[in-house]
Amino acid sequence: MIAIHPYRSADLDEVVRIFFETVRHVNGRDYNPQQIEAWAPMNPDFPRWSKRMTDNVSFVARMDQEAVGFAALRADGYLDVLYVDWKHQGEGIATLLLARCEEEARKLGLKRLYTDASITARPFCEARGFRMIGEQTVELRGEEFLNYRMEKAL
Repeated sequence: MIAIHPYRSADLDEVVRIFFETVRHVNGRDYNPQQIEAWAPMNPDFPRWSKRMTDNVSFVARMDQEAVGFAALRADGYLDVLYVDWKHQGEGIATLLLARCEEEARKLGLKRLYTDASITARPFCEARGFRMIGEQTVELRGEEFLNYRMEKAL
């Protein structure tokens, strides 16, 4: 059973762990080691993550009391993050988190969601109704990354 709850500050360590491990275990098939190190450095910035999660409408997915995924939605409909623990990929957790974000977006009166999807996340987004607006190259900690601006009508 997967339960989705609003993010709480007590979730921070688990959120950062999920992000770090998932980028390193899953996204590594689409990005090189230097990009992965820039994306998920060994010393996470916990204050930045705390702000990111609390500044957005954020959710955590739990299974048997363990955090297994999280998502954060900005008030303008930007899906800032959506990650699922690398050990729980393909179990429907991301779909549940996205549905919860869509529900929240509708409550906010939004007509669309948009995101910058990684190479890894693009197929998931397309399968759930997002369409690609365009490719883009972004820079993070001296590394360049290809990703995709995508949107979905609500």
